[in-house]
Amino acid sequence: MRTLETLQKLAQRRLDEVTLEVASATARIAEAREEMEELRRRERAEIAAAMSHPEFYGSLPAFRGRVAEKSRALQTRIDEIEASLQLVRARQADAYREKSKFEQLIETRAIRAAEEEAARDQARLDEAAISRANRT
Repeated sequence: MRTLETLQKLAQRRLDEVTLEVASATARIAEAREEMEELRRRERAEIAAAMSHPEFYGSLPAFRGRVAEKSRALQTRIDEIEASLQLVRARQADAYREKSKFEQLIETRAIRAAEEEAARDQARLDEAAISRANRT
């Protein structure tokens, strides 16, 4: 019966798919954080430029307002991805448990088959010993 092996393969495939989703979400979070860091670097550069060139100083508050707005939007995006990542990680844990159950069932079945084979071998040996004992 190969049903358990097939189910295990399906569970492994599901686990692999969910793991890819986790990796994708993690990469999107990293990209958004890098984007946030780049935004902060640009803001620091603009502040430094405005300090050294007073003619730029007047436009600095508007620029910082846009940076703050973009920063909030990025943080919101990061928070949403992290929330979905938690759900995907929960699905990943479920998929792992499911796969583990099938692996355990396959292992249990293999142990049982080995024990049954050992019992049959022992029965054959016992039968051969009894036959030899009856011949003498």
